[in-house]
This record gives sequence, C-alpha cells and structure tokens, in this order.
Amino acid sequence: MTKLVKVEVCACTRCSMVGSMEIAQDILLLQSEVDEEDNLRYNIELVNISRPELTKDDGEAPLVIVNGKEIFKAESAAIMEEVIRQSQQE
Repeated sequence: MTKLVKVEVCACTRCSMVGSMEIAQDILLLQSEVDEEDNLRYNIELVNISRPELTKDDGEAPLVIVNGKEIFKAESAAIMEEVIRQSQQE
C-alpha cells in the first residue's frame, strides 16, 4: 500500500466560498481510485478543519494542509499533484 497522506481541508466560511469543498470532493474521488487489481491506489485521510485565523488576510483562502504542509490559495490540480507526490515518497 502507498504511504498515508493526511489532507486537511479548511471548511470555514471564507475557504468554502472560494472552493475548498470542491477540493475536498476531488480528494474523495482520488481516494476512491483503484488499480487494475481493485486495490486502492492512494491511502488518503481526509479531514475537514476550520482555521479562519489562518486565512484572515485577503487572498489566502482556501487553505489545505497536506501532511503538515500548509498550502494557501489552494487549487485542486496542485493539491492532487501534491497528494500523489507525497503518497509515492518513501
């Protein structure tokens, strides 16, 4: 199995308004991908958090934390790449 990747998606109002819930949906889809032998391809723990104090400055939301790495102004494609990259690290 691949390395566990913990993904924390901020669900405070500010982050939700600028796309954090769509990122969470994309993570759920990635989490459910299976290989040709019906094994899960990625080992992802998805957690919703609320950290409005970290995104109080304009333009910092949405916030996603991948294995402790804070990613401000998160975009879905970049988050997926980071999750895949970290799941393949040893």
